[in-house]
Amino acid sequence: MENQGASNQRQGDETGDKEIRKYINRIELNMFIGSEATNKLSQVLPYTYCRRKQLRFECIKDYLLLEEEFIKNQERLKPQEDRHEEEHSKVDDIRRSSMAVGILEEIIDDNHAIVSTSIGFEH
Repeated sequence: MENQGASNQRQGDETGDKEIRKYINRIELNMFIGSEATNKLSQVLPYTYCRRKQLRFECIKDYLLLEEEFIKNQERLKPQEDRHEEEHSKVDDIRRSSMAVGILEEIIDDNHAIVSTSIGFEH
């Protein structure tokens, strides 16, 4: 019985040795291929499609940069526009209100008075 166990163990060692040799051969093959790969650059294919795609992305990038610059300029100019708008609204308020000449008839309190105009009395 001891002989049968020994022969089975030898067969197991032989199959294990074959698997180990297989892995060692693969590693050596990969090392050989790897040394060639470092000397040679890989090609990007298809070249025309990739070049076209790159140009399209560059165009989009340029457009976005222009848009960003425009927005920055608008933010910088916005306070000036607000100031001009306020000035215009003040001038419009002055233009709209018509002035009337009147005579102060009576002061009722700090906020109220009676004024006579050519149209009639106002208070």
